[in-house]
Amino acid sequence: MTIIPQTRVEYIRGLRKLADFLEAEHTIPLPYHGGCVEQYVFFSGANALADALTYIATMDEPPVVSLRESGPFQIRVEGRIHGMPLDLYLRAEDVCEHRPLSSCDTCGNSPGRESTLPAELLAVARTKQPVAGA
Repeated sequence: MTIIPQTRVEYIRGLRKLADFLEAEHTIPLPYHGGCVEQYVFFSGANALADALTYIATMDEPPVVSLRESGPFQIRVEGRIHGMPLDLYLRAEDVCEHRPLSSCDTCGNSPGRESTLPAELLAVARTKQPVAGA
């Protein structure tokens, strides 16, 4: 029987129980054969950037930030928290500045858009120091 956690508190409690169990039982194999499996966190909406910056401030070292060309979550931030791989994904439309690339392309299609990563995200990724106002 699968039990789905109903609240954030129950989910976190379950993670702690699993960590305690794995720490106490040294001889059993770890999930995924002991390899590190990335955890994914998706951010959208008005608080997306602030929430992502909170995670980044906790990372072991400055993360790698990239902007993907397509998909709803175009910004990818790769890092580690206490050695565990963590990928953060943000919706570019929620946190980036956008500008048209041109009025139309040679085929008469609508203009594309260029996304600019937020300065706060770039600064924190380079230094891991919170930026004023972030």
